Amino acid sequence: MKITNKKKGMMAMLVIASLTFGACKDNDDADYNLSNQEFVNRAASSNNFEVAAGTLALTKGLDAEVKHYGEHMVADHTAAAMEMKNLASGKGWTVPDRLEPKEQQNLMKTKVSAVYIMSSMQR
Repeated sequence: MKITNKKKGMMAMLVIASLTFGACKDNDDADYNLSNQEFVNRAASSNNFEVAAGTLALTKGLDAEVKHYGEHMVADHTAAAMEMKNLASGKGWTVPDRLEPKEQQNLMKTKVSAVYIMSSMQR
């Protein structure tokens, strides 16, 4: 069975999406009482991950659908970041631009998966 570039592109989008959704899973229920600033830190880090994953899809995607998906991720999460910054500044909270370690690890996994998919497409 021959795997077309379109199918490979869809597989790449599926990998990025599954890693993105996996990044949302956190079984640490012990810290549900977060301070407002800690919530903002975590939400911003998660949002920054979405922008970085979308940028990866947009710049490295080999299929137009993958690039389109990445474009929407970047646009939507950049808008969410701006809204968060506006709301947080009114409350005196800071919105970090960095990724927390969990999102850094997930971004690295996403990049490794993308490299693997792209190298398999070269075969």
